[in-house]
Parts: sequence; structure tokens; C-alpha cells
Amino acid sequence: MRHRPPGQPADSDPAISALLADLDESIAGFEEKLRQYEAAPARPASAGPAATDPAPADPATTRESPLAAATETASTLEPAAASLSPPSPPLGGDLLSELAHAASRRDAAQRSAQASDLALRQRFHVTLRTAFDYLHQLVQHLNVLHPPLPVPYTVGRNATFVDPCWQHGTVDYRTGSSTEIALVNSVVLRATLAAVAPPALICADARTPALRHELSLLNLKVRDETAAATPGHTAFSLMPEIYLQLHFAADLATQRVVLRARNLGGFGLAAYALPPEALTRAVLDDIGRCLIGRQRQMPPALVPQPFSFAQEYKGNP
Repeated sequence: MRHRPPGQPADSDPAISALLADLDESIAGFEEKLRQYEAAPARPASAGPAATDPAPADPATTRESPLAAATETASTLEPAAASLSPPSPPLGGDLLSELAHAASRRDAAQRSAQASDLALRQRFHVTLRTAFDYLHQLVQHLNVLHPPLPVPYTVGRNATFVDPCWQHGTVDYRTGSSTEIALVNSVVLRATLAAVAPPALICADARTPALRHELSLLNLKVRDETAAATPGHTAFSLMPEIYLQLHFAADLATQRVVLRARNLGGFGLAAYALPPEALTRAVLDDIGRCLIGRQRQMPPALVPQPFSFAQEYKGNP
């Protein structure tokens, strides 16, 4: 409302009266708008103008933020990744922490390799220990029976050892020295056969070095060497013993058992290989039959291999 100064009439000056009237009208309009605003219901603080409110989202078309999806995937895979490899050292860490982490990873890799190597050696141990037990019993029986071996032990074209018989045999095994556990890694059977009449060989002098080398490979001993009746020839008188050998060895590189045989089923050298699990009782039976001349062919499980002197078990009876 308009207020007049005391002692001043309302219509003393027409200009002032018009100005005061206009001011009263403006104040009245303002008071009306203020009453309307106070009477209106209050809007939520976060709500904007009705015309700018966004339409409600359709749940079927709602998509996840790529960052949120990536975070969820990382949190899901984190336990599995942590179980596969040791955590990486923090970036910018000190030197000792970095070296400790590298040493830990190297130690874990070495332990894993050692465990794998030990498991492989244990597989060979089980197989070769079984072979030793079988061959030991076989040799014990043959040492009592001394059976004849119907095998043509012939040197050259017609120099034959007559009626060879089993004389004596032994079986032993060796263990690896690189482990604290005594695991069998090779088994060797050595046997001595004896012929009733050993042959006499006559060889041209030019070929005597080659004959001596061949006899050495077959482990045949020369009893006497004299000049033959034929000029330019040498007569060799041989000892009646025939030395037979079977050597089973673990080959870790190929994961095979390698069998090297000397004078088995006749004079000569041979080698075979088979997986450890394939050296079964039936295969050992067939090898035993070949040993005493009841069978000429080695079992099919034994795959022929080149003979290697470098890995042959040394020593004969």
C-alpha cells in the first residue's frame, strides 16, 4: 500500500499523484503474483520443467556402460588369472621386490619341472622293477634246469657252436643317482651258455683284423690263434662260452624303455623300444621264450631300433 509523508495532502501536485498511483499499481500486482506463487504446490527439488523431462527408459533397450561391463568381466576373471601365475610386482617397486618376484617365478617353474620328471621316473621304476622281478625268477629256474638251447649259434658261414646249454645267469638293476629316492632306471640280464664243441675258424691273413673285431663285438673269446695249413691263412680256436645279455633301460627323452640284446636267439646285436606300460607280463613271457630258444620272433610290442654302443650296459660275466 502507498504511504504518504505526514502533513502532505494527496493531491497537492498532479505529477506526484500520478507517480504514486503508478507505484501503488505495481506494488499491488507484485503482491498478487506473490500470493499465487505461495498458493501453488511445491515441486521436487530435482525435477525440471515438465517440457524437458526425459521419457521413461524402456527396459528392453537399456544397455550397460562399456566401462561397467569391462569392470565386471575383470572382477570375474581375476581369481582364475591369479591362480595361474603369481601376481606381478607393483610398477615402480624397489629392486629387491622385483628380484624376489622373478626368483619366485623361477622357483615355481623348477618345482613343476622336477615334479614332472619325478613322475616320469616313477613310471619307469614300476615297469623296470616288475621286469627285474620276472627275470630274476626266470634266471633262478634256468640255473637249476640248465636247459639246452635249440638255437643255431653260427659264426661266419658254417662255424657252429654245437649243442649250447644254459650254464649260469644273473639279473641286477641300477638306480638313478640324481634323486634321493632309489628309482630303478635299468635292468640287465647276463647269462653264460656253453657249447659241447666250439668251432675252429680259418681266415685269410688279410681279413684277420676284421674277424678279430667281429669276435669282440659278439664277446667271443679266442683260445688259440695259429698259422693254418693253408699258406696265408690263420686258424682261430674259440672258447666254448657264449655270452648273452639283455639290457632294459629308461630313455627319458623318448619316454620309452629301450631293450638292447646281445647274442639273443643267435649271434648278433639288436635293439628295441616300447612304452613303459607296454612291457607287460605277456611281453616278458615272449622275451623269455626267445631267451631259451622256444620262440624266434620277438613280440610285436618291441619296435626295432638302431643299436647304440654308447648306451649299452657295460660288463659281462
